[in-house]
Amino acid sequence: MPVADLLVRGGRVFGPDGSLRRADVLIKQDTIRAVDEHLDAAGSARVIDVGDRAVLPGLVDAHIHLTHGYDGAVEDREAAQGVRSVSQGLRALRAGITTVRELGSYRQVDIALRDAIRAGRVLGPRMLCAGTYLSITGGHGHPKGRAADGPVEVRRAVREQLLAGADLIKVMCSGGAARADESPDASQFTAEEINAIVDEAALAGRSVAAHAHPTRSIKWALKAGAYSIEHGTFLDDECCDLLCEKGAFLVPTLNVYRTIADSPQWPHLRERAGSLHAHKLKTFRRAAARGVKWAVGSDASSFLPVEDFYRELEEISQALEVEPATVILAASKGNASLLGLDRLGEVTPGHLADLIVLDHGDPTKDLAALSRVRYTITGGRVIDWASFDSALGAGWYGLANGGL
Repeated sequence: MPVADLLVRGGRVFGPDGSLRRADVLIKQDTIRAVDEHLDAAGSARVIDVGDRAVLPGLVDAHIHLTHGYDGAVEDREAAQGVRSVSQGLRALRAGITTVRELGSYRQVDIALRDAIRAGRVLGPRMLCAGTYLSITGGHGHPKGRAADGPVEVRRAVREQLLAGADLIKVMCSGGAARADESPDASQFTAEEINAIVDEAALAGRSVAAHAHPTRSIKWALKAGAYSIEHGTFLDDECCDLLCEKGAFLVPTLNVYRTIADSPQWPHLRERAGSLHAHKLKTFRRAAARGVKWAVGSDASSFLPVEDFYRELEEISQALEVEPATVILAASKGNASLLGLDRLGEVTPGHLADLIVLDHGDPTKDLAALSRVRYTITGGRVIDWASFDSALGAGWYGLANGGL
């Protein structure tokens, strides 16, 4: 169904240089056509006067699990996560996240949500999906992942995700912090298995995102050709050199570990998460100083609400001692580059009309302003959250926290 033309008038637009400047934004269907002062619109166009509010490109979360957080009985999980994921998609939009890289779900629920959003059946962000992530038998993410052992079986597991419609492949190369009975220092998939996974994905033109904490697993994944390292807690200088050589991204996911460490909700995980967070800060700074490309991902799931994405930006800004604008650029244009979406991430003519209008505040001075979104515009379609909340009740987006 065609989208009416739209003029966003009177805002302060976040530019490619990281500054805010007064400008109107003219949108024709799903594309930005002009960004300038005192623009005129055709008589049929909708006009929104945003009254000096900040206008930014839609945010991109490079590591999220919208469809992976229900911990009830196995027989209920698929249906429950399907229902929960619809709420999660709406909450992502409300948080200003218009595009996500979904890094693994239970039985490809993520792909079903992506397809429903594309068909216009539900509201949600643009999604690039990994389907069900790959793990060893009993490995990290068990039992929600696709267990596979040996080069032959991992190739079959990759093919299953491709058959289901996966945009990329996610592999759990090591242990993690989500369970007390596993170690994030432990490698899980072997170098031979990782090579087979990356090779099989490459045959279909798909990339591989590698969950990897220990040095050995990071190196194996990079040498095999993974295009991103998720977490990368114990990377060393050789890992940094490999990341630069391969042009791969590091997605550090800092805030989720701080959140677990600071919360009494997971007492059995707090000490480990705190230790990992401290390591991450040191290794992330090392990687950035050595010129490694990095991206912004929240790892939001059952441990972290999608609304906390801005806190990941705060963590990175503080860790690297960089201005908020630098991190906003990374969470928009930079993350779009990781995802291979060259028409996203900027408020500039020719780009897709994914924008957010903040209710108040200047995000270039205070990243918490990103938590106050008034309008989300995705593909030229406008959601006015004040009207939405009024219609459904201001607490509708708390559904996923309270149950499904």
